[in-house]
Amino acid sequence: MLRWSDVIAGEARNEELRREAAHEQWVRSVITETTQRPRFYHSIAFRLGGWLTSTGQRIQQRYSTLGEPTFTSKIGSNQGAC
Repeated sequence: MLRWSDVIAGEARNEELRREAAHEQWVRSVITETTQRPRFYHSIAFRLGGWLTSTGQRIQQRYSTLGEPTFTSKIGSNQGAC
């Protein structure tokens, strides 16, 4: 049989769990806000990497000696092999 002190302790524990859950939800919202911002820089870095790869390939094809294999990248190509 439950005693009144057990009921009070259970309510106190439930209130503590609610506060912890609210705090965790707040922490997740703050982390999500700060981690979603750098997508702008990600897109710029992705485009810069593609440009550097294509420019490097053109330079290598232009100045490589005959018979020497040139570098090919998987980025932006559908060949599937390096």
